Amino acid sequence: MLKYLIKRLLIVIPTLLGITFITFSTMALSPGDPAMIAAQADGQISSDMSKETYQLMRKELLLDEPIVMRYVYWLAGHPARYDDNGEVINKTRPKGILRGDFGTSMAQDRRAVADKIFGPSFFESRFWATMSLALLAIGSSLLIAVPIGVIQSVKQDKAFDKVTSTILYGLYSIPSYVMAIPLVLVFAVKYKLLPFQGMKSEGYAEMTSAMQCADLLKHYILITFCSSYGAWAYYSRFIRQNMLEVLRQDYVRTARSKGLSESTVIIKHAFRNTLIPLATLMGMILPVIVGGSVILETIFSWPGIGRLMFDSILQRDYNTVMALTVISAALVLLGTLLADLSYGIIDPRVKYE
Repeated sequence: MLKYLIKRLLIVIPTLLGITFITFSTMALSPGDPAMIAAQADGQISSDMSKETYQLMRKELLLDEPIVMRYVYWLAGHPARYDDNGEVINKTRPKGILRGDFGTSMAQDRRAVADKIFGPSFFESRFWATMSLALLAIGSSLLIAVPIGVIQSVKQDKAFDKVTSTILYGLYSIPSYVMAIPLVLVFAVKYKLLPFQGMKSEGYAEMTSAMQCADLLKHYILITFCSSYGAWAYYSRFIRQNMLEVLRQDYVRTARSKGLSESTVIIKHAFRNTLIPLATLMGMILPVIVGGSVILETIFSWPGIGRLMFDSILQRDYNTVMALTVISAALVLLGTLLADLSYGIIDPRVKYE
């Protein structure tokens, strides 16, 4: 397994470089002038900027360099840039992504990108807001979809199978951002049962621990449901089809002929052999949920990285967009790697080469 792990990690490096270079090039070629945006963030009015000031701003941000060199500097760190008098104009230059420095945001706050994503406290950060939502969505999908899929396979073409399939596929056909609107109108606006803006209520800090937990739970309910309900039909159907295939195998009939209980046959012999394809599928669910959170986080004013990505693209905040791209790509690669490594745990017969 160690040899296999090293080979996979070596593949990760060129893959990340390719993803980040394509994203960097796309952002660099997109409309908008980062120098003007950065000047406005520093309190300068673009229409009042002199030509010399504008050129200095472009030089400080390395916009006078070719795209390939700007990408290299983003990786390895910005070099010192000088004005006509020989003075350094970028004294607080980034050290480069290879040293863990994401640079400074070009938005008006001019904060360090790492602070915007991970915050001064991890559990108060945008990254945790999105990851906690993703973990809840994954957990709820498994808790609901897996039992339904198993029962559907056992009760194939019966009432339970037909009714649950109809309901789940009805939900699956509704986009999450469309579902969010009536849920907000009914549960939050009309009946005021659940909050729909942000992650916490006003006065959260003055609440007791029990009240804080209850407040967080209420804020998570609507957005977690919208993030996860689409997966219920997909994963339950996936489990159902794999279970039906396994239940036709000879070893299942042999287990039944030995007098084993039906629950033992279903859980120990049949369901266990559906875990490998399920692990492959689950390896991709985390990045899918994180990547698909942009619209939902905007609708629910959720303080996560999806909403930060949306705002950063509108503001042409290249440094923040690139940092979030690296994180998203790393999650995809990590998810697939963990799925592959889980095969040996699920089935000891699996050998790594």
